[in-house]
Amino acid sequence: MEVKSIWEIKGLKRLLVLVFINTFIDLGHKVLIQNLVFKYLNGPAQAMLIAVLSLLVIFPFVLAYWPSSYLSTKFSARRIIRWNMVASVVIAFMILLSYATGKFWVAFGLTFVLSFQASLFSPALYEYIRERLGKQNLAEANGYIGAVTLVAAMLAIFLFSVSLESRTGKLSTISSSLQGIVDFGGVLVLLSVLQAATAIFLPRPDHSTSLLSSYAENPVKVVKRSEIIWLSTVGLGLFWGINHVVMANIGAYLKEAAAVNNAAAVQCLLALGGLGIVVGSFFAGRMSRNYIEIGHIPITVLTMASCIFLFPAFYSLPAVAIFFFLFGLAGGFFIVPLNALIQFNAGEGGVSTVTAASNLVQNLVITVALLTTTVLSFGQVRPTVIFHLLFGVAVICLIYVLWKLPYSFSRFLMMKLFARRYKILVEGIDHL
Repeated sequence: MEVKSIWEIKGLKRLLVLVFINTFIDLGHKVLIQNLVFKYLNGPAQAMLIAVLSLLVIFPFVLAYWPSSYLSTKFSARRIIRWNMVASVVIAFMILLSYATGKFWVAFGLTFVLSFQASLFSPALYEYIRERLGKQNLAEANGYIGAVTLVAAMLAIFLFSVSLESRTGKLSTISSSLQGIVDFGGVLVLLSVLQAATAIFLPRPDHSTSLLSSYAENPVKVVKRSEIIWLSTVGLGLFWGINHVVMANIGAYLKEAAAVNNAAAVQCLLALGGLGIVVGSFFAGRMSRNYIEIGHIPITVLTMASCIFLFPAFYSLPAVAIFFFLFGLAGGFFIVPLNALIQFNAGEGGVSTVTAASNLVQNLVITVALLTTTVLSFGQVRPTVIFHLLFGVAVICLIYVLWKLPYSFSRFLMMKLFARRYKILVEGIDHL
């Protein structure tokens, strides 16, 4: 049976454009605010505001569970995406006004509004992917979605960080710096208009799923109905939690160990980790073209644990950059199959609710991780000690994964050994 290429399915390219622009706007604004905090504040004030900013980005995904579930009972995923993109135009215009008037705290608060918009977009996006592309293309589609998301994130981090450093070097206040980048707000408005126009032309799904009849369920119960969904959700939460803690501490570590004080250099390092996730997501999607491959997950966890262990062992920026890329590469291979498993096992019409519940649980894990690292930082715990604690968590995760996936891991190794002579193709996956 000939397998239809995912690129032959109408609507995929438009969807990728939406994902790219939405990520670019969301990360672009956050990076500007984060770099302004890094540039003009020091010590506990800086650490507190960076932690609060991260929580403003994460907490909307906790709050959005109930409205996302409610909307999924009333409207199609395509319609939710359209209205979501229209709302982004209004938010972008508000951001432009805050830049033009130099109102830093307004711009800071709009981070929460922008993240809430993104938190409503995410469940509808994954519902639409399943409806439009079908079960058999979930992993590959997630690979492309992940790659496009992280390319947009890296581009936003690089462009906004470098431009901010070049424009605000001689400005003495946050307010004047914000006014100095008002044209960035104009770019965000134009991109949001393009995003809304693209959403209007999204094609209807070939097989729309039925709307759910209940939306007020406990999110933990929703994801625990299936052990696969629950374990995938916890795995994603742990990965992103560890990732956020690493990002929160890498700047302080580089200041301490390598005397790096440039915000753009730190952001470019984070972008390199993002590049690793892009590459890993792409190849994980290709690997799961015909079925969802999970046998490589123990290898990815081992790689991430090794990178975390080696971070504090080297004191040069190039060495840390290499480990950051490898950490991201393993992360890309890790997150794609887990996201695909959540979608695949969500049931007809349930992707929006399950995705929203999964996002809520993941972000609760991330919130706990961020609060923990904030407490440790205020307790004068050095970044190297925090990295060692993260390594311990990663080792525990590795032991659990090996215990849970011995067959899949063994099969994966055997497949790679015999890959030159044999090829496995799973047919009839739509009937599972």
